[in-house]
Amino acid sequence: MSGPQHRKNEYLKQRILKHYKNLSGKVKNYGIFGKIVKLLEDEKLYTHRGFVRRTINTFNSCGKLYRDNKNGRTSKLFKNCTIRSIIDDRLKKNDEETAKSLQVYLQYRNFQLSISTINRIKQSLGWTLRGTRYCQLIREANKPKRVQWANDHISDTFENVIWSDETSVWLEQHATRCYRRRGVLPKRKPKPKYPLKVHVWAGISKKGKTEVCIFKGIMDAKLYVKIIEETLLPFIRNKYPRRHRFMQDNDPKHKSLLARRFFEENNINWWKTPAGE
Repeated sequence: MSGPQHRKNEYLKQRILKHYKNLSGKVKNYGIFGKIVKLLEDEKLYTHRGFVRRTINTFNSCGKLYRDNKNGRTSKLFKNCTIRSIIDDRLKKNDEETAKSLQVYLQYRNFQLSISTINRIKQSLGWTLRGTRYCQLIREANKPKRVQWANDHISDTFENVIWSDETSVWLEQHATRCYRRRGVLPKRKPKPKYPLKVHVWAGISKKGKTEVCIFKGIMDAKLYVKIIEETLLPFIRNKYPRRHRFMQDNDPKHKSLLARRFFEENNINWWKTPAGE
């Protein structure tokens, strides 16, 4: 890069480093980038936090305004098989390890890499950062039982199974991010200590769904039996008058004496499944 734009960027970076040196030790690290942006705006110099952060990180890592490797060619460290193997093995052992942690470990192994280079190596190795997905934790004692149950029903079409469950629905949403103009403080968003929510119970099957039951408060065995009586029984009589299997999880109130007695008295075929925890 050369010409007026280069000189402008170089001057901007010099001002960033000047403010950074003046603020170091006076402002907490997580707030220093935003503070520098505001100081630059007072000087009629406009940029964003990301540019400030990259400029400071470049200076801290190599002591210059610009990195030496700016010729468009891939660095030798990027292609280094030992470094790539270390990063790949570390991520296989711990898929939550951060680039900063990898940088510290590589420094211990006498490899000096920037965070951006480490991230590019991870990407070239096929690693990508995504949100984690929830899954149920299963105890070791229950795993063989669940595998056996799955093998026993591997050919089952579940034609007459009524699947049921309950969940909670929050009726209020509160975003953690919002847009604002530069130089304007973010608006405070009121958030209740106990957001309004309701609980929902329902069942589904190949012949359709039950009525949806919406309720408040804590469900106990008595309330559960009432829900089954008002929603499940009419569905069974209408859709499965001859034969059915009712599936529910192993919640204590679902297996209570009151619930089991109600199932027997009303010919509800509770289809027992292995414990899920």
